[in-house]
Amino acid sequence: MKVANCKNCGKEFEYKHSGRGNSCSKVCTYAIVAKSKQKYTQEQIDLVVTLKKEGKTNNEISLLSSVKLSKIKEIVRDYNLLLSPEERQRHAYDAKLTKDPLAMDKMRSKITRDSYERASKTKTVTFSDPKYHDIFSQNAKNIWVELRSNEDSYNVFIEDRAIAQREACLGMSLEDYDSLLLRIKKDVEDKKETITSASDKYGLSFSTTLKQFHKRGWGDLVSSFVSKSQLDIYNYVKSVTLLKVFLNDRIALSGTELDIYVPELKFGIEFNGLYWHSSASDQFKKMSHTKKSKKCQARNINLLAIYEDEWNDPVKQELIKKMISYRLKSLKPKTLSPRKLELRLLEENSLFKDFFAKYHIDGHTRASFAYGYYHNDTLIFCASFRKNFNGELEIARLASDFNHSVPGALGKILKIIGKPIVSYSNNRLSQGNVYLQNGFKEITKTDQPSYWYTDLKSRVWRFKCKKNNDPEVTALYPTEHIQALNGVFSKKLFGDNRPLYRIEDYGHRKWLWEPKISL
Repeated sequence: MKVANCKNCGKEFEYKHSGRGNSCSKVCTYAIVAKSKQKYTQEQIDLVVTLKKEGKTNNEISLLSSVKLSKIKEIVRDYNLLLSPEERQRHAYDAKLTKDPLAMDKMRSKITRDSYERASKTKTVTFSDPKYHDIFSQNAKNIWVELRSNEDSYNVFIEDRAIAQREACLGMSLEDYDSLLLRIKKDVEDKKETITSASDKYGLSFSTTLKQFHKRGWGDLVSSFVSKSQLDIYNYVKSVTLLKVFLNDRIALSGTELDIYVPELKFGIEFNGLYWHSSASDQFKKMSHTKKSKKCQARNINLLAIYEDEWNDPVKQELIKKMISYRLKSLKPKTLSPRKLELRLLEENSLFKDFFAKYHIDGHTRASFAYGYYHNDTLIFCASFRKNFNGELEIARLASDFNHSVPGALGKILKIIGKPIVSYSNNRLSQGNVYLQNGFKEITKTDQPSYWYTDLKSRVWRFKCKKNNDPEVTALYPTEHIQALNGVFSKKLFGDNRPLYRIEDYGHRKWLWEPKISL
């Protein structure tokens, strides 16, 4: 037997079953049930109603009245005190901003990105059917032909559409938008704010503000925030394509900035100034380049990263422009079949050194041998090979001139060699598509980036800056990084003691090709 106190009358009673222990009799059991069904007192109702009419939220009322949230919801419903949809939305908006001031910006960014992806997917599915493709193409063509037949009407249409889009996106009239931009311009002119901080202050995205500054002829105010070289690349991209080009885009990578982005081709360009992207800058972060390349790969964005010293080199600048034009599909090389070309084995580096210096972004590197395709006695495609530190046969360099395309050239060379071959794709230049197309398998993703050292004018590959293990040197400068900063490497490289700073690349991917075994 167990002993308990009745929760209705307080009388002590004994019970046998474990399931009973609240009441001493059926009368008390009914009384307890009746009490539990009692909703709330009149004083509680009056207090809740008063607070609700004052505009308090349910959570605030619960704290002030000590009434359970579920009871408050019942009172609000019974007394028809429910808020209008607009007020509920405003309360939800305020609550979100209290928790996270950037919550709404993140949501807008996600909605914009999701809508763009859904629209792209719908277009892809729809236009894959030739019948619908022809219908829509002809309809769209007719509309634009009609609009463009009258230049004045066309210009009015474009301007009206731009105004409607701006007002829809910003939730304000065009006059208010212009006024907002003028306030940002004044703050930047008076040195009170940077473009970034002023954009955040007034609720505009940095890329939108930057675009409007250029559009309105305020580009001189931007020059201190976007380098001249980056603007030169941006202007070059715009000169060779009619597609939309965005400067300092933060939508494609969900907040992470891409210096230049062409959304229709999913093509992004990063410009890496030697100061701002090296350890000389306070903003330098290890692995930042690798993280950005991973984000691009996850979203299937074709990334091209350009370093400042490459753009400042006239020969490499021309090569970079051809690389950009090729990816924008504005450069269309002549396609040649390998069968119609002459394939030569090149055993001397001098035979292909100048070719790679001109057509490979990293220039020439020593190799054991190379194979090259010639057209009219001119080298147009070349692959060089060497043994690496692991004793593997490796593709040292692979390039073609940008005037010709030779599909299947690499595959034929691999079959001639007939041995397992490895190669590395640089994440700042490609995703390794050329290897996938030629039957390579990815065997390693290198998460740890490699790096150079820079004197802020040029880059030096890290293998030329190996740690000096002389006891006298290591006593003063124990690590490679400290030796670089104190000019130990510069004495050998430049003949002085200038400091060198670390600047990282974007990581690599290792690929393996193996010959097929015929049974």
